[in-house]
Amino acid sequence: MLINNEKPHVPTLFSGLRGTPDQMQELKRHIVEIARILKGVDFWQTDNLMTFAKNLSFLDDKRLTDLVFNHANHEYDKAIIWRTHILTWAAQNALCVSGDFVECGTHLGYSVNVVADYIKLSSTSRLYWCYDLFEGNAYKELDLDGLEPIEFVRKKFEDKKFIRLVKGSVLETLKLQSPTQVAFLHLDLNSAPAEEAALRHFVPLMPKGAIVVLDDYGWSNYKPQKVVADNYFNTINIPIVELPTGQGLVIIQ
Repeated sequence: MLINNEKPHVPTLFSGLRGTPDQMQELKRHIVEIARILKGVDFWQTDNLMTFAKNLSFLDDKRLTDLVFNHANHEYDKAIIWRTHILTWAAQNALCVSGDFVECGTHLGYSVNVVADYIKLSSTSRLYWCYDLFEGNAYKELDLDGLEPIEFVRKKFEDKKFIRLVKGSVLETLKLQSPTQVAFLHLDLNSAPAEEAALRHFVPLMPKGAIVVLDDYGWSNYKPQKVVADNYFNTINIPIVELPTGQGLVIIQ
């Protein structure tokens, strides 16, 4: 819990960088030097995003920062706070239209917990559908208290009866368990075929004003997901905006 108006210390983490160990060390030295030069001008450096002289207003949102730091499973969750801010903004706006909430790629449930608490989803009649394999390498090196991933995540959500966990490949589970109307869709599957299947299934269930957030859209190492999303939304004449956070944002028209 952060005290008073104290701003959180957001970890500096970068991922997906390619190069020799010497090149990586040199890059780290340059980042440290840039941070020194730009000290005092609101320098932001994490989650593969470096910028300065921005307001960073989301860091002044104590409700957001408290939830992020309380629900974070590890330092990475704290480092993606700007992405999480986009999710809470999108989810809050999605409350203006009818439908349930959906996340494909729930992992340990960090973003679902933050979003649900931030917008007080428990005070509504909506469900939050969470799709994931809940198995495999994504959980291999994590400390899950001796539990299977699905049980670990279910325990984290035990006070949120409105959450529906759906285990398995979305290519199969969508046919078996799905809401009938969707107001908010967050895709973070790291798989182009799976994300294409999710878009083709869920977007037709989304009314005007519903919101889609594509976690992988702006990342160069996830180009297949961008291609799939572009192709799909081009066919229905809805534009995607690419955000500096690496996300893609769509408002259904």
